[in-house]
Amino acid sequence: MLRRLYAIGPSLVLAGCFSGGPSESDIKEAVRPMLASDYEHIYKRENPRGPKTLDDFVNATKLGGCKEASGSPGYRCDFSVLSPGSGDRVDLTFRFVKEDGRWRRSNN
Repeated sequence: MLRRLYAIGPSLVLAGCFSGGPSESDIKEAVRPMLASDYEHIYKRENPRGPKTLDDFVNATKLGGCKEASGSPGYRCDFSVLSPGSGDRVDLTFRFVKEDGRWRRSNN
């Protein structure tokens, strides 16, 4: 019985990983333009002890989870980024849609 659980367990985990929504790396790519603006205009001046490069800033983004958006296409995703001023984590929720094979942040 225990062997069966060990055999089934990874399948269940993998099934959850491919649910159709964006991955953490998809989210990082989609919010990179927004983070680039924050990094250049605020972060480098107000928090010099924070991430040294834009890549470090983007890589600090953490995905909380995604679920299908109700009433509109795409997925609503919870994630956190570093606050440009304080360096604390800030939780955000945006809707992401897939267009031309890439995820992008929706404006609404």
